[in-house]
Amino acid sequence: MKKPIARAVLVCCVLSASVCAHSQTFPDKAVTIVVPFAPGGSSDAISRILGQELSKKWKQPVIIDNRAGGQTTIATHYVAKRLPTATPSAT
Repeated sequence: MKKPIARAVLVCCVLSASVCAHSQTFPDKAVTIVVPFAPGGSSDAISRILGQELSKKWKQPVIIDNRAGGQTTIATHYVAKRLPTATPSAT
């Protein structure tokens, strides 16, 4: 059950990273990746590897924030209510 979810999270992260990579000014601050599973699992390991590579590419810190519980609703509500700290430029 966790493997398809981890793959889907990885695909979404990679696709969103490739869209943001075209922007010249984004990210100009630290980026936080919220993982809806407990630390120590395969989802955590994949997100940390992805975070390291994105940090090298973007030259900005990438923070992995594990928000486990509630069958991913805790992380979902956290992301939905959080204000964006940086937005990609439209140019």
